[in-house]
Amino acid sequence: MRTVISKKVLYAAAAAFGLAASATMSQASLQINLVPTGGTAGDVVVNGNNVQVTKAGDVVTFNVVATVVGGGNGGTPQPDEGLQFAFGTATNSLTGAGSATGTFGAFSPLSAWNNTGQGGTAQPNGDRGAGTAGSAGGDYIEARSGNNTATNNPSPGAGQSFLAPDADSSGETVKWTLGTISWTVGAVPGTGTTQLNFTPRPPSGLFTAGASWLEDNTTKSNLASNGGAYNLGNAVAITAAPEPGSLALLGFGGLGLLLRRRRAM
Repeated sequence: MRTVISKKVLYAAAAAFGLAASATMSQASLQINLVPTGGTAGDVVVNGNNVQVTKAGDVVTFNVVATVVGGGNGGTPQPDEGLQFAFGTATNSLTGAGSATGTFGAFSPLSAWNNTGQGGTAQPNGDRGAGTAGSAGGDYIEARSGNNTATNNPSPGAGQSFLAPDADSSGETVKWTLGTISWTVGAVPGTGTTQLNFTPRPPSGLFTAGASWLEDNTTKSNLASNGGAYNLGNAVAITAAPEPGSLALLGFGGLGLLLRRRRAM
């Protein structure tokens, strides 16, 4: 009876968590995610936001994808979301003993997002971009559209430019692939987990925003005066698997131990 009650509680908690997550994702906002696309053949295995690597030198590749969620105003034309520019930092953090270390390569913006794009500078801890608030330019990854307006978005106001190349639209949610980036494994000391993410640039002062976008044909940014939410991306979990050769050695070691035990008996 206790087991059944425990399972019911767990299922209810899981359902509540799922509803909470859905509610968060449906709120009007901008989010930029690292989306794993592949990596070193035979070593890197991608399963959604979970990536398994094998050894030092393995390379994991990502698309950098921006998602703007509107408020669902039902206006026309739809979608009426857009993106002008976004700054951020590609970060990696070790979450336990034995986590793989690694280094991000430079961000390569697609041509549509390379108006004044920058790839960020490699940091000693493996991040790409220093992520220091304050400077108008700063050391960040940057994607910025040119002076174009997407045909599926309404014309922005004077002096604004919003571009939607290859937009993947679903109701009030619009996605754009801004470019690509890679992460190279430096060392695999164990089987811990490393988290990779795209961290938004915080606003600086009253006028320097970390991003500018359209929600329901209204300009938003992460400046307090614009009331936009520029959210942290969804983390990618990197875990290490032993090389096949290591597994074979472990197997032989276990076999030898078993034979010695039999002889002792």
